[in-house]
Amino acid sequence: MADGNVNAQTGYAAVIARPPSVAIAANVAAVAAFWLMSSYGYHYLVAYLRLDSGYNEAPVLFAGYYLLWTILALIWFRPILSVEMRRISLRGDILAVLPLVAIMAAFILIILPALPHIAVWRAPRRWGHTAFAPITRCCLTD
Repeated sequence: MADGNVNAQTGYAAVIARPPSVAIAANVAAVAAFWLMSSYGYHYLVAYLRLDSGYNEAPVLFAGYYLLWTILALIWFRPILSVEMRRISLRGDILAVLPLVAIMAAFILIILPALPHIAVWRAPRRWGHTAFAPITRCCLTD
């Protein structure tokens, strides 16, 4: 029998007791926080190290940087992953992922080819790797 707020199967604090919408919102917020912090950290490192193109100039450093973020995310989401990895529902997983794959395929095959080309000589010097690069660049420049 579970003791208080501890799940008997996993031994972790019972996040299952929360309504699903609250649990989903908390997980989406955690993913967004990890993504935002890693992105800001990347741009901070690029500015701090005075690199023109972060990935190209220090690939091992940034591979290690994102490996650290991956490990932190795995630790943070371990209770959820340990429960979900035991569940076997291949049909349900395929049905859940199928619309996402269709949307990505449509984007890659239809929208990307329709976008105008960007001339390298007209692009900003520090383009960044996300759509939020102008926001982070203005906050991290010298």
